[in-house]
Parts: sequence; structure tokens; C-alpha cells
Amino acid sequence: MTEHPNQSVSWVLRPWQEKDLDPVMKLFQEVVHTTAAKYYESEQLNAWAPREGLNKAAWLDSLRQNISYVVEISDRIVGFGDMTYAGHIERVYVHPKYQGQGIARSLMKKFEEEAKKLDLDKLTTDASVIAMPLLKRSGYEVVQEYCKIHRGVEFTNYLMQKKIKEV
Repeated sequence: MTEHPNQSVSWVLRPWQEKDLDPVMKLFQEVVHTTAAKYYESEQLNAWAPREGLNKAAWLDSLRQNISYVVEISDRIVGFGDMTYAGHIERVYVHPKYQGQGIARSLMKKFEEEAKKLDLDKLTTDASVIAMPLLKRSGYEVVQEYCKIHRGVEFTNYLMQKKIKEV
């Protein structure tokens, strides 16, 4: 576990555990339907994070198979992220109240550390319109802008990468 002081609040970054599944899924829903609402139409939000619920089994499998972390403040999950063993960052989400305080950057830094342990050359991710500027500031480059179809709805996404070591 890593503690991070943040103004008057400190957080703990720790490995994801199965008991975290429901809070993580709830956080995902909340972030999409609040933060992303400024950038996406309601049809897109509902395709991204359906109001009727997420596929719990698929989320469990994904988080189990990946390198997954959560960030807690006072035992409450306020952020999470996961990365494949091949170095593809699947998700990074932070509660709206705690955005802009370094939590996402801490998760991304943790994934860079994991990538170095795995001796990977680079990290990749499929970034949303919201995430792309943050990733650029963190040293990621846009490889390709593309149209993603998710549950029959179109999204603009960006394949991005960051070199971890020179080859």
C-alpha cells in the first residue's frame, strides 16, 4: 500500500480485491453519468455505463485478469484503474469530488512501475475525449483517433501510447 498526502486528505493506493467489485462498479457509473455528461450525449452515456446495470461477471473477470488497483480515502474507494499484463491500460476513473488532486496521475505512475517490472517497452490505452488531454500532459502520444462503436453507439476515441524504455 502506498499513502499519498493530498492537501489535508491522504489516500491509500492498494491492489484491487474482489470485495471492491461493487464499489468500483458504482464509482464507474457515477463518474460516467456526472463527469462525462459534460462531453457526451445521454445516448452515449447510457451505452458506456447502462443505467440498468453492468455485467458483473465480465467486470469481475476483467479486474481479476488485469493488474488492478483502487484508491481509498477513509476506507472509501474514490478511484480505480486496471492494466493488462501486455501494458494496455483498460480503465482509470476517479470520483468527481476528488478529480484534479493527483489520484489519476498516481494510478498512471503505478502502471508505469508495473510496466517496468514486466520489462515492457510501452503502455497503451484507448482514451476518451475526457482522458486524452490528461494523458498528453502525462507524456502519452496520440497514435490514432478513431470511431469506436459500443453497444451500437459511436464514440470518438484515441489510441495513445507512452514509451517506458528506449528500444
